[in-house]
Amino acid sequence: MERLNLRQKRNLYIILFVTLLSVAGVSSIIPVFPQLSKALDVSRDKIGLLITVFTLPGAILAPVIGIIADRWGRKKILMLALLLFGITGTLCFFSREFEIILILRFFQGLGAACLGIVNITLIGDIFSGNQKIKAMGYNSSVLSIATALFPAVGGLLAAINWNYPFLIPVLAIFLSFLVFFYLDNPEPNEKSGFLNYFRNVIKSIFTKKAVILFLLNFATFTLLFGVIMTYLPIFLQDQFDMSSKMIGFLLSFMSVSAGLIAFQLSRISKVFSMKVLLTLGFVAYLTGFIIFPFVETLYGLLILIFVIGMGQGITIPTVFNLLTNISPLEHRGVFMSVNSTAIRAGQTVGPVFTGFLFSLWGLSWVFWTGAIVAACFILLIVIFIPSYKRF
Repeated sequence: MERLNLRQKRNLYIILFVTLLSVAGVSSIIPVFPQLSKALDVSRDKIGLLITVFTLPGAILAPVIGIIADRWGRKKILMLALLLFGITGTLCFFSREFEIILILRFFQGLGAACLGIVNITLIGDIFSGNQKIKAMGYNSSVLSIATALFPAVGGLLAAINWNYPFLIPVLAIFLSFLVFFYLDNPEPNEKSGFLNYFRNVIKSIFTKKAVILFLLNFATFTLLFGVIMTYLPIFLQDQFDMSSKMIGFLLSFMSVSAGLIAFQLSRISKVFSMKVLLTLGFVAYLTGFIIFPFVETLYGLLILIFVIGMGQGITIPTVFNLLTNISPLEHRGVFMSVNSTAIRAGQTVGPVFTGFLFSLWGLSWVFWTGAIVAACFILLIVIFIPSYKRF
């Protein structure tokens, strides 16, 4: 990795490993659901609780996690989060009671929520300039590709037995020792009282730039989880009569496409400004959503899925990069936790919003409304982000 010294490379490898494990908590166990349902005699309508209890702590406690990371330190919270994630996740391997697994998954989800906030915070703390753009791109690339590959890894492990995918979190325990011995990061050193800290946080977060970036991430994940994750599979089955395996392949292709684009983000950012990149990302969403209802060939479908993946690979790391640019070290943990809340809100609202549209006007208008939302946010970027050279 050019221009990164040995310490920075070591820090980046640790952060990327943290990102990798944060994805494993959900992606790796999805293939287990049918086997687990039979093995533990759990009805299929309850099996989704394995995801719900895992994501719930992050949705509720994200701001608290950010405050702790700011006041107590990134390294301490990261080590404890890895141990919590690893120990509770591994204990699921040994449990044969569904209720016990749900309790363990709740605490594992609390650890995962910390990982997803602290990793981005650390990138903002350790790197700057083009190095930070490169690190954000690598992180998003790992996130996208891991999302695509972990279901396959979980499926292979589940072929041995249903509980074997729950062994993956044991890696987090080993990673916690690497963090202790090798992570070299700056820590916030604000010594003011909590009320003064809280007032400063409010001033930092409720600025035009920060609110726009939170809204952009909210919109991105509303579109991805509402239009793409929920209704693209239905479209593929209705329009092309695709099997579940083929639908899974195409969604993985989108994730890999996003990862490849994110991997090249530092090079792309040398040609285009941050504002242009955000505009291009939402133009990609707009283009894909408008054309989707009219596509009739597999080749056309692959092109549109690649375009959507390109939008994802550009927008997400770019917004993260800009957020770390405008957030001071002392408050960066809270910034990333609020951003995490915006993302989870988009993931929650997206399927509900698109489900309402589907019930009213049908499948085509799910995509076209997604295009309208993307167009609105292109206008937001053009009007409210003042400069094409600087944010």
